[in-house]
Amino acid sequence: MRRLILLPAFLLLACGCPTNPTETVCEDDDALCLVNEDRCEAFLSVRAVHDDDVWMVGSEMEDGSSGPSAWNWDGEGWTALALGAHAGEELWWVHPTADRVTLVGTGGTILELNRASGDLPVHSGPDAETTFFGVWGAAADDVWAVGGVVGGGALPALWHRDADGWTEVTVDGASEGELYFKVDGTAADDVWVVGEPGILMHWDGAEWTTTAAPDGLEASKFLTVAANGDDPIAVGGLGSGVIARWDGTEWLDESLPSGGINGVCASGGEAVAVGNSGSVHRFSGGVWESELVPLTFRDYHGCVLTDSGELWAVGGQITSRPLTLGVVAFEAERGMVQLP
Repeated sequence: MRRLILLPAFLLLACGCPTNPTETVCEDDDALCLVNEDRCEAFLSVRAVHDDDVWMVGSEMEDGSSGPSAWNWDGEGWTALALGAHAGEELWWVHPTADRVTLVGTGGTILELNRASGDLPVHSGPDAETTFFGVWGAAADDVWAVGGVVGGGALPALWHRDADGWTEVTVDGASEGELYFKVDGTAADDVWVVGEPGILMHWDGAEWTTTAAPDGLEASKFLTVAANGDDPIAVGGLGSGVIARWDGTEWLDESLPSGGINGVCASGGEAVAVGNSGSVHRFSGGVWESELVPLTFRDYHGCVLTDSGELWAVGGQITSRPLTLGVVAFEAERGMVQLP
């Protein structure tokens, strides 16, 4: 029997926008279940430490009112992080660990939640025009945050945290107008960053190396990368579903005739990509298989596979502001689909 997943009713009612019923039971153990749709805030990222330690972040519930959304699922219920001091900002990505949760977003925002003390310091970053779209770290004192200035002429933003704090890093060959969208890795010497146009970079612990995108994808917008599966996978695109998979030597073009793909997640032998109009794609037997009937026509933006194989996918109205009408979907443990 699947768990009962609840989003707090008082928040759903208080913001005054349409919602699904708050008590949603996922009864089918073999399929994705729509937990909530048309919430006030859109969700942009979902990441997990364990099954019972899941974090979602996104936009404000009401414009300029309570700060961006940050929710933690502990296996029994949701707890919201108080972010009223950051009204007007959006959180685009979150990197949780057992000791610290790093949250990044608009306004050059880098927040670090000390989970023991509850302290939430704000770290000095670039100017307010910069948006950090992604964050990932191999250790508490080895974290990367990436982003840039949308529509601006600045260099892409790449910041690194070590024991002395956060500092800006410039990659040789980086150009004004480029954007870094996401970062993910498996270790301190195995980190991937993706962006546009066609950016696929690798950190080996000593230097950043640019790898070539597949033929025809050199100008693509790579939005998300998942490095912790059997093979790193980068996804993106606008009118088409761009997927590239690293085979250890080169990126293979495995794009789909679908709308844009915004997020990808992997765990061991399973990989899932999610995107526009509720699209869900799974890697099985060496090919991508797309689910034919979407649960929602909202756009998924991110997903995560927990350590036991549970799947979370989040999104909403994310193609224009205000970012709203959030959607949350969940799938309980299922048999793993092995990559070749």
